[in-house]
Amino acid sequence: RILRLLDGPSARASRATLVVASAPLLWIAAARHLSDAIGVVLVLATYLWTIRNRTYVASALAGVAMGLRVQTGLLTMPALVIAVTRDRRGKTAAAMSAWFAVGVIAWLLPLLVAAGGPAEYWAALAIQANDDLSSSIVLAATPTLRNAADALFNTLVRPWGIAALAIVMLIAALAGAVRLQRTSARHAALLLICAAPYVVFHIVFH
Repeated sequence: RILRLLDGPSARASRATLVVASAPLLWIAAARHLSDAIGVVLVLATYLWTIRNRTYVASALAGVAMGLRVQTGLLTMPALVIAVTRDRRGKTAAAMSAWFAVGVIAWLLPLLVAAGGPAEYWAALAIQANDDLSSSIVLAATPTLRNAADALFNTLVRPWGIAALAIVMLIAALAGAVRLQRTSARHAALLLICAAPYVVFHIVFH
């Protein structure tokens, strides 16, 4: 639906959706008791409502999504900021911020109650962050060329399971990016702005 709104009623949207749905990592994440798949759904829903100019709904969904995966904010916030700059009305920005806060409060308050209070929640969060950063394979903790190469491999190749398949998909993605840049530089720039922060985060911290 998102691709059809951007590209019009063409078969390209259906083909692109099939390519995305063929990613093994997507199916693995959906089959496990993790928040990854639901987080992707909420991010895509945020994009959909943003494209439809229903920015209040998009803002609330972005706030809720952060309760599932905090890093979804790196994907949704750029889109919301773009929507604010495009509208150029202070009231719209204030209302979007309020609806985003509603989305955050919807999960944050119950979480704080379950954790025993803000101090306990912050302590648990700090412990988790320290555990993540203490790993020698995380690029942020050990910024070596070997870890950088492993991070790129784990991000671009490993999700496809087979190196040959990954190469085919990467070539297709590169060709698609070139074509998008030639046909619609604006859409290419928007895609880069929305995706780049999370890509950098994923490579550095995963």
